[in-house]
Amino acid sequence: MNSFQVLMKLSTQMVASAGFVMGRMMRKITEEAKKLLRQNLKLYAVAKLVGYGEERHFSATFKKWTGLTPSQYQKGLGK
Repeated sequence: MNSFQVLMKLSTQMVASAGFVMGRMMRKITEEAKKLLRQNLKLYAVAKLVGYGEERHFSATFKKWTGLTPSQYQKGLGK
């Protein structure tokens, strides 16, 4: 195996590892957001509490990870 192949293999492993860590982090953020949404907090407050500066970005990410908007989840569709 030449040095380029070794570098590519290491690079691929690092990307896979980073993806795993990112996915794990997003699951934790989503679970925390679900807890806060069950407390009937305003969406902008939940977004801020879980680290988002914009409610719109939080809502889009939440929907990507759960299949529901935060409002739908809060209304009981996520049970």
